[in-house]
Amino acid sequence: MTVSTELSHEEYVGNGVTTDFDFRFRIFEGKHLIVVVADSDGNETTLKNGTDYTIVGAGSYHGGKVVLNKPLAQGWKILLERDLPVVQETDLRNQGKFFAEVHEDAFDYLTMLIQKALGTFSLSLRKPTYLSNYYDAKGNRIANLAPPKLGTDSANKDYVDNSIKDIDSKTLRVKDKPINALPNTEQRANKILAFDNNGQPITVLPESGSASDVLIELKKDDGYKLVGGMHNLINPYNLSIENINKTPLDSAIELQNKPKNILRFATNNLWTHYSTETWFNGDLTSPRKAMLLKKLWLMVSADVWGFQEVFTNPVKDISMFLIPPYNNAFFTETISPIENLGFSYGVGCMTRINCIHSGGVYLSPPSDLDSEVRGFNALLLDNDILFINTHLSTDPSRSKQMIIELADLVTSFSKNKVVIVGDFNTRNIDDFKPLENIGFEIVNKDTWLDIDKILIRNLNIVNTGMIDIIGSSAWNHLSDHNLYFVDVEV
Repeated sequence: MTVSTELSHEEYVGNGVTTDFDFRFRIFEGKHLIVVVADSDGNETTLKNGTDYTIVGAGSYHGGKVVLNKPLAQGWKILLERDLPVVQETDLRNQGKFFAEVHEDAFDYLTMLIQKALGTFSLSLRKPTYLSNYYDAKGNRIANLAPPKLGTDSANKDYVDNSIKDIDSKTLRVKDKPINALPNTEQRANKILAFDNNGQPITVLPESGSASDVLIELKKDDGYKLVGGMHNLINPYNLSIENINKTPLDSAIELQNKPKNILRFATNNLWTHYSTETWFNGDLTSPRKAMLLKKLWLMVSADVWGFQEVFTNPVKDISMFLIPPYNNAFFTETISPIENLGFSYGVGCMTRINCIHSGGVYLSPPSDLDSEVRGFNALLLDNDILFINTHLSTDPSRSKQMIIELADLVTSFSKNKVVIVGDFNTRNIDDFKPLENIGFEIVNKDTWLDIDKILIRNLNIVNTGMIDIIGSSAWNHLSDHNLYFVDVEV
């Protein structure tokens, strides 16, 4: 006979009475049938022939039945499935007799193996069609998922439960009833949290003169005006910083709490002659400008600063600009055309992380096309990072030679992880070949067309950015260079 049905398994649900369960497909022997039961929780057990059940009709073309030794419990499920060994045992010899039944059984066996393969495939998680962009679990659970690692991974119940538990443990909650969301920004700005008669959150103005009122006023952008002696810092030139929603205190706290595995390196000018003449009437010691610079630094949230041009007066370092959490400053003095005015001029670094000043100051003498001494300074930072700040010459040949010297300097330190920032006074990318040849990557090589550059070696870049200071933004009175930064993973 032929294999006239696609059936290769049967499923039933127990009623607590029935013991006999039919199967409508052929099996050659009793061992070719497996019987599995599942309890109400889905726990599966494979039964044993002769111990838990007997088979009637093995070998019949029309199927047979399984007779359990005891009724299948109410709600339990039973599976009767044909399971053939994947073999071919029919031996046909040359010029032997033709036995139709033998040939037919061989073909039947192969067909049954195909049905077995298709049946197994039907149990897999599949897309409904080739066009579908999802997999259909058909209402089934997907068990034994590992905890997710990537944002697009499926999440198991333990991971979700633990995540919710972690969030709940850090969230202000109530037990008795749902609670409304807090009011929006405009409604809660400069107010304190209270609750109405229904226990729902509201915002109210603090009592005038109360501790809450004083703290709110002090935290405002111009809160320094309320502190005795600070009124002298009020801006005499009516300058303003626009589009900054965070106060310096907010920025300082945010900087202090940054993840420790990401460091931000930034480069900019500090106290430049051009900007002070233009915006501060030549007042190089303007307290207001110092305050605006500190606010900028906190807002940018850089961990390490390299200032390629520093004008300081009257001290020969940049500690006068330190503001917590920035606690380390280093200054390398060079010769400036304005030295006779009593100002120190050079390159400087500032950082909030632990560092060891290398003690190495690398200076380049003047030339016919550039009367100034140019230099590098270097810091050895935590995580074994070498940081070098530069101000190269405006003399093209001297600038190229300084880049070669800079590559030699990096090699002399024998450090794998290196960050170089500064004013290279060249827009010719080919000039940077000596550094690229020893593994440096020029950050935003194709988009920063300025003479300021940041170069990275053996550190993973996760973000880059520029703040427009010399254009039309509110920062244009603080420097004659734009501000550039890069975030790296350490």
